[in-house]
Amino acid sequence: MEILGAGHLTTSDQFFELNELPRRILFIGGGYIAFEFAHVAARVGSQVTVLHRGPRPLPLFDPDLVDQLVEGTRELGVDIHLGTEATGIEKGTDKLIVRASSSGEIRLFQADMVVHAAGRVPEFDDLNLEAGEIEWEDQGVRVDEFLQSVSNPAVYAAGDAAASGGPPLAPVAGYEGRIVVANLLEGNHARPNYLGIPSVIFTIPPLAAVGLSEDAAREQNLKFRVKKEVTSTWYSSRRVAEVHSGYKVLVEDATDRILSAHLLGSAADEVINLFALAIQSGMRLASSARSRTGQVAICFLGINRGFSREGNILSARSLQNFLCPLDFLSGVAMHGEENSALLQAAFVSLCSEFRDTHADQGAGDSAHCSSHAQPRQPCHDWTCGYEWAQTRDRQ
Repeated sequence: MEILGAGHLTTSDQFFELNELPRRILFIGGGYIAFEFAHVAARVGSQVTVLHRGPRPLPLFDPDLVDQLVEGTRELGVDIHLGTEATGIEKGTDKLIVRASSSGEIRLFQADMVVHAAGRVPEFDDLNLEAGEIEWEDQGVRVDEFLQSVSNPAVYAAGDAAASGGPPLAPVAGYEGRIVVANLLEGNHARPNYLGIPSVIFTIPPLAAVGLSEDAAREQNLKFRVKKEVTSTWYSSRRVAEVHSGYKVLVEDATDRILSAHLLGSAADEVINLFALAIQSGMRLASSARSRTGQVAICFLGINRGFSREGNILSARSLQNFLCPLDFLSGVAMHGEENSALLQAAFVSLCSEFRDTHADQGAGDSAHCSSHAQPRQPCHDWTCGYEWAQTRDRQ
């Protein structure tokens, strides 16, 4: 960060090494680090201030849900200043003084620690890339579809060092690194695929997103409908005293393809993976004209009941916590007939053989597995529709 007194900044790595937090902490920036650390610091008793130069923090996330999160963060006691750019840091006798510009006015903020949370850029200045005929820009080395330099075929780049167009996430950097290794060892054949990569802000509650934003969908001239709701009055939020929660889902009009999901609420960081699977597999919503039960309702607010696993796949018992008869995507509930088996196949395995085998099954008494010994007892086989019938009947 190129501001006066930048030497007084504490990095995010140094923040992790602290044994105790100071009384007053100021974060410069309005991204992942600022909000996650602010929630931690505020909850242990520090006075927290966040300075963000833009009009809205967390620009990679849905603005409506970000507004909810900002409101909740302020209610936590965090002093958030938007449209405020830090210009310098001075060291006083027993404090740090941050000078900032806001609406043409100079403002001063006092803190015991100032944390750099404005993001990082590739450190190319001392590499002399021009000597190697390596073209680069602010986002990194200019690369092609194989992550190979467009100007020097001997060079590959990944992560923060590559202008690949991928989201700025650590798992994506590792993924790109594996692509580069494969292409170096076996020749150019592997290409990164960024479809359906979820991202999460680990605040309380967490904010999660996968797929296109509304603006990005419009820029691609997509025709879509938006399902959104503030869910703070729902039981799943009220029972954990969650004041700020909600969702937004984008569905393409012509194809019923799920374009994106944006979730704010307890365990949204887990449920977003179900939507990622749906987007990656090209899953479409069932049309109400073609389905006896109407369109599929995917309710992420059932997540508070837990997330169990059987081996490496979701069990039907845990999956039913996420699929519940509430108005969510399309206004018509799913009560567990042919769509239940389809969703099990799409979300749990994404295997066509499961779709072919179970897509046409109902969830009535006959929709149980061949090894189901006692037809009137729930089955715990995740491929068996009988468990769903029992769940539906209890509801």
